[in-house]
Amino acid sequence: MLRLWRRGTADEPTPSTAEQRTLALGAALEALAERDAPRILDFGSARGENVSFFSSLGAQMEILDLYARLNERHFESQAIRDVVGTLDRGAGPYDLILAWDVLDYLDRAQMEELFANLESLRSEGTRLLAFLSYSKEMPMHPRGFRIESRERLTFDPPASQRPCPRYQEANVLKVVPNLDVEASFLMRHGAREYVFRQAAG
Repeated sequence: MLRLWRRGTADEPTPSTAEQRTLALGAALEALAERDAPRILDFGSARGENVSFFSSLGAQMEILDLYARLNERHFESQAIRDVVGTLDRGAGPYDLILAWDVLDYLDRAQMEELFANLESLRSEGTRLLAFLSYSKEMPMHPRGFRIESRERLTFDPPASQRPCPRYQEANVLKVVPNLDVEASFLMRHGAREYVFRQAAG
């Protein structure tokens, strides 16, 4: 896990071979525009481009490669509790949680366990950014998105595929209490970007 809180300028983009436009990232950041130093939790893999991007916003950031950490322990419930338990709870709830495409790799019980253990780290106004794929297949592992700008992400093309659960937004809303859809955007290749917002409990 990587924790950062610094200001700086973005580095040059990392060369990559695949890219994806994003509207949800800009929408989520716009919602947090009034926060001087937003707390951000990234459930993706550690990427230098993402660190530089959020550093330039003065964000307080934690990176926890959720899929990799849980995959090591076969996504067991105790593993979810242990992994989430390593997060810093002393600084209060997060303003933005970047789940990227990670939710597609969890079943319903695992999602319930995850968000139950995140309860104290979410509050009214916390945003959750997630991509849900509706294709028949999805990459074998999460793509490890790199932020090149508010409108553009890059990633390494997947070498293999696996069946996709095709979660609808209703699946997420049933699992996470008091979550609303603030914005959603249809993407190419059978996927949709979401900005979910935590409502008052």
